[in-house]
Amino acid sequence: MTYELEKYIQSYSKDTIKAIELLEKEELDSLESILDIRENIIHCIEALDYTKEDFVIICNKFKIMQLQEKLSNIMKEKRKIYKEEIGKIRSKKDVNKSYTKEFSVDSIYFNKKV
Repeated sequence: MTYELEKYIQSYSKDTIKAIELLEKEELDSLESILDIRENIIHCIEALDYTKEDFVIICNKFKIMQLQEKLSNIMKEKRKIYKEEIGKIRSKKDVNKSYTKEFSVDSIYFNKKV
């Protein structure tokens, strides 16, 4: 069972590295499939019979915690950047709406004048 656990954790490690690379390149479409693969690996690991000590040793071997922390930090950073961009777009849209409302002619007023 330890061999299978090691195989799954190694695969998880590789997919985490791929996810980090995709995030850095901002290839979000491909990122979703990698995250789904990682989730499936987690389900496979949960189905295995192993000891906590074996799990910790193998995770340390492949530096899972460091990789996961790096992935989480990059995701938070990108999320912050995207929120700021959305905020800028939203404010531009609001300014544009208020600007065009000010100069538009009300159809009721126009009909009464003619």
